[in-house]
Amino acid sequence: MQGRTLWITLAFLGITVPGSHPTVGSTGSGFPLGSCEIRMTETLRIDDEDLGPSVATAWVDSDGERIFMVDLFDRQRIAVFDARSGGFLRHLGRGGQGPGEFTAIAALRVSGDSLLVVDQRNSRLTVFGPDLQIAREARFPVLSVGSIQPLSLAPGLGLIMNGWIPTSEAAGMPLHRFSRTGRADLSFGADSGAGPASASGVGTMRILSPRSSSVFWSLRADEYRMEQWDLESGALIRTTVMEEDWVRDSYENHEPAVQNPSLFLSIWEEDGRLWVLGAEPEDMSGTAGPPRHGEPGRPRRDRGEIMDLRLEVVDTASGSILATQRLPHYAGVFMSTGQLVTFRSMYPPGQMQIWSVALQCQ
Repeated sequence: MQGRTLWITLAFLGITVPGSHPTVGSTGSGFPLGSCEIRMTETLRIDDEDLGPSVATAWVDSDGERIFMVDLFDRQRIAVFDARSGGFLRHLGRGGQGPGEFTAIAALRVSGDSLLVVDQRNSRLTVFGPDLQIAREARFPVLSVGSIQPLSLAPGLGLIMNGWIPTSEAAGMPLHRFSRTGRADLSFGADSGAGPASASGVGTMRILSPRSSSVFWSLRADEYRMEQWDLESGALIRTTVMEEDWVRDSYENHEPAVQNPSLFLSIWEEDGRLWVLGAEPEDMSGTAGPPRHGEPGRPRRDRGEIMDLRLEVVDTASGSILATQRLPHYAGVFMSTGQLVTFRSMYPPGQMQIWSVALQCQ
């Protein structure tokens, strides 16, 4: 296609991300757990005009043939790419309120041969079949969602979502279980008040592990606080709070214009470990970037200049950090088991990398 450049990088096992800073065998308590490190292998790089500057949510179909991706700044449609070549295939959906139309896609998930898409402003779940034709739709209660989250799909238990439902029964509950027809049959996860207050609503956000089981983990977007939940009863099973310097420093050193920053972006659970992807601010005292649009002379720095991604592996049994790696990238999200999508910068847009990640311990 004219005007489109595609870069494909072959996977070579054992290659660590250039320019990253791994921390080996560190724990929250300071005691070594052995020599562990995160190994990342770039499996695909896409430089394409149909990509935006960031990613809200992404997933690979069950056959590993197609990548579905929603741009953070264009949440009215889904970009579909070939998972092997990286070639752009099509856009799915468009702006609007009719069937197959979206106003603010908050999450998508592949289940079997179906693609599930949650539109938070239309309060609707749309299910696409393997031919990407609409199979069914279901309405949800109006959610006041302050975050863009993945959803957990629990067999027999429906969908789990983060957000607020403006009813007396659900007040103060950030987590909700919906039936497949869109009925909210359980709201839970009332804030214990342990985290920092957030007038902007960041404190209500939960990052959800996209795990298909009756037990799942959530992580506050503004605090290193992980909670494991029973989806049948909504009961809290256990809580792990990490006391990390970089989290505390992020609040002490963030720019005044950024109130209660969302530090965490995505999590993934596998083999008793939580992979946690966060956004770690750099030193804010550096040189300012270009002025904001419409505000001549006002200093502003692009998030890509002041933020790095921070990838950590947490042992859920001990609450210890097994390994840490800092990535000089702007945005990212977990896509499926062992796969991570990252964007290096906001400008220029349209540059996406897909990584296979693994923990290696001696």
